[in-house]
Amino acid sequence: MAILEKMDLVWYRVTNWERAKKFYGETLGLSTHICIDEAGWAEYGPQNSPRLAIHFIPNTKISPGGGTAAFKVKDVVKTKEELEKKGVRCDEIREDSPVKICNFYDPDGNLLQIIEEN
Repeated sequence: MAILEKMDLVWYRVTNWERAKKFYGETLGLSTHICIDEAGWAEYGPQNSPRLAIHFIPNTKISPGGGTAAFKVKDVVKTKEELEKKGVRCDEIREDSPVKICNFYDPDGNLLQIIEEN
């Protein structure tokens, strides 16, 4: 019997609450599941699947590393172009057969990915 049943969410620390909400909600176009401004907590995505969350922790230092949220897309090249048009910093696309992967970053430098399965 597994100790863990299913993944509920992945969350990132953010240093600027309004900027982070705009990035995940408007720039990436993720639907808001819940947002509690006074707690500095927001979750994006549908109820019955894993969600991505952000947590505002004042006076915190964001350090690279930790988890990575990966989003499956139909076309990595087009999605990367759309992100870059919105001012999102993206790395070069790499092919790790059978997938194409492109890393991108939120305004705090948290790592995210888009993935296209070949």
